[in-house]
Amino acid sequence: MREASSVARGEPIPAWVSLAASSLIQPVKAAPAVSRRPAWSWIASPPSTVTAAIAHPYTEIQAPVPFEQFDWQQVNSALKAVPGLIRKTWLSGIGTHTLGGFYEFDSVEHALAFAQGPFAEEARRAGAPATTRLFDGDVVKDASIDLHSPYYS
Repeated sequence: MREASSVARGEPIPAWVSLAASSLIQPVKAAPAVSRRPAWSWIASPPSTVTAAIAHPYTEIQAPVPFEQFDWQQVNSALKAVPGLIRKTWLSGIGTHTLGGFYEFDSVEHALAFAQGPFAEEARRAGAPATTRLFDGDVVKDASIDLHSPYYS
């Protein structure tokens, strides 16, 4: 059985982390409009309870940095050494210039280690809030292949 969420226990969630993964959140039934219940829950269960073989994190650092002024070559060099990283697609916010990306990792454990380690540290160094969302690549495989996703062949 999973433990109660940090929110339910009244523990603060770090401002630089917003992790939502289909296998790491508790389902929340539709609530009346007056409910103040969060739409997600941070689960304290260990990553070993997640069985997805492919994980797709989305990340974004909320700091306006035009991509043309960003040293992506240096970051790419460091990313190539990240355990389990298969690929990354860079994203640059239209109008916001926020930097982010969509990644593919070989396991949920590697994706979480990256999100909670190097990515979180980079956001702290930048002094900017960041978002990470983790998605299960296995459960969506057939639907993605049907739409010619470059992540599946």
